[in-house]
Amino acid sequence: MRPRIRLDTGALLRRLPAFLLVLIVAIPLAWAIVRSALVNQFARSNPLVAARIAPDDPSMLGIAIDVYHCWWDPLLSASIAAAGRARRILAYHVCDWHADTKDMLMDRGMMGDGVIDLAGFRREMEDAGYAGMMEVEIFSRDRWWKVAPDEVLAVCAQRLQSVC
Repeated sequence: MRPRIRLDTGALLRRLPAFLLVLIVAIPLAWAIVRSALVNQFARSNPLVAARIAPDDPSMLGIAIDVYHCWWDPLLSASIAAAGRARRILAYHVCDWHADTKDMLMDRGMMGDGVIDLAGFRREMEDAGYAGMMEVEIFSRDRWWKVAPDEVLAVCAQRLQSVC
């Protein structure tokens, strides 16, 4: 049986000085990476964040939707829509999943190099009301980390325009 993790985020927030701005984001992690994660399916993060931790304040506690961790989720569309209705989407991370990935964490693909429907994902995010930034997360030890930073940025900018 997996250990249960209990968070008393409300008590933590009440103890912080009023002048501090605290933003807490829950990221559903892919089951293949962290099988004992607190939240490994997006549908589980919505009620955890919205109902149990901070039901009245969507501005400081929400969900980071990372395509790498949740693109496979059969409840993804409904979960994105629900998080949007609750105004809980605080971040959006993009990359791609290689069909022949070599390392579950350190082989993330550049957008367009894998199997995720990134344009469809973006439409769902926008339909849910998300208007923030797309944050690119290319953890790619054996490919992109070996390329000159200027080239990585140029490819990234081009792919954000053409693939996402």
